[in-house]
Amino acid sequence: MTGKLATHRELMQANLPKVLNLARMAGVSSVLLTGKGEPCRDLDDAIWLLDAFAHLPVELQTNGLRLIRRFERDPGVGDLERLSQRGLNVLAFSLDGLEQFGRMAPLFARAVELGLVVRVTFNLTDRLPQDTGLDAFLDACRSSGVQQFSLRQVTVPNDVALSTPEAVQTAAWIREHVDPALYTRLVEDLTARKPRLIRRLPYGAVVYDLAGIAVSHFDYCVQDDHGPDDIRSLIFQEDGHLYTAWNAPASILF
Repeated sequence: MTGKLATHRELMQANLPKVLNLARMAGVSSVLLTGKGEPCRDLDDAIWLLDAFAHLPVELQTNGLRLIRRFERDPGVGDLERLSQRGLNVLAFSLDGLEQFGRMAPLFARAVELGLVVRVTFNLTDRLPQDTGLDAFLDACRSSGVQQFSLRQVTVPNDVALSTPEAVQTAAWIREHVDPALYTRLVEDLTARKPRLIRRLPYGAVVYDLAGIAVSHFDYCVQDDHGPDDIRSLIFQEDGHLYTAWNAPASILF
């Protein structure tokens, strides 16, 4: 919904030393490899950036489709091994349903075996039945050793202009396929169990310990809730420029 940019690899390579220097000066404490598309589309690109930021904790966010397809064809292909050996710390998967979790469970288990922290974020849409209980998520995590999971209510960001057909279509899909009642019920169930509070994150989310698994939830887009005095991220985009907001070309730094 925030649009796409043309890739400019040469400019990314030229600006990378400046990005690294500014990140150091700004006190950046961690790196997230994500994107407006799927960052594992070209694993070599992800590893190039992983190498560049290997001195910091690094998380890779993925829908997992490329990884699981290659893993199913040949478990020895070594994608997870490459990521682990190059210093990846957290492998975060974004899923829409428990059937996806079942398919990817062997991949999760292998990642945990390699020492990666695996987090699964469940996007709560109508792909999940309204009667899905919290224990279904906990059981799925236990079965493959997943250490963290989060519940995400999919929303239309407040600060996005619906100026393209794709954005309008996406917003309409969210309004049609997301029922806040499921998110509300799961969060109420979580709270009722009185889980141990682990930490409160700066942007408002809370991490709990529930039966030895880290559980969090959020009902808004994290980047949607920051302002000019609360810059959350330096965003090195595929056009080779550095920004402070995903959806604001005017936030360009260089």
